[in-house]
Amino acid sequence: MTAVTVLDKDSRHSQSDMLSVKKQALSVGRKAILEIMAKCFYNQSIKSLSDSLIEIFKKDDELCQEFMQQCFKDDNGDYLMDLLLECPDAFARFNIANILTYVLNRLKVFEKDRLYEMETVDVANEKGEKVSV
Repeated sequence: MTAVTVLDKDSRHSQSDMLSVKKQALSVGRKAILEIMAKCFYNQSIKSLSDSLIEIFKKDDELCQEFMQQCFKDDNGDYLMDLLLECPDAFARFNIANILTYVLNRLKVFEKDRLYEMETVDVANEKGEKVSV
């Protein structure tokens, strides 16, 4: 993750290339990063990993959205809740909470206008008929 932030500061790379690199790094490393943070047990490198991740999220709102969607896609966020509530290392919990706090606050601002958008969803009623809601 630190390498991605260093590459991002290099002006030789296009913005679209860097966005692609960031998305790939997050999709590959999402669970691994959180797992490493949970198992390091008060290691100062956790702080730099946390800071690097937040630095990546500062550059693009869509990355925050993608990260949270991936976190909830597999297990409805159970893994995140397990880390936040059951991780034996308070330092790791603190840094994971910092990442999630940053992402959620960023998404709150990014998606505030979506709260008022109307969305139509097709669902099946008790008779099995599709109904638009």
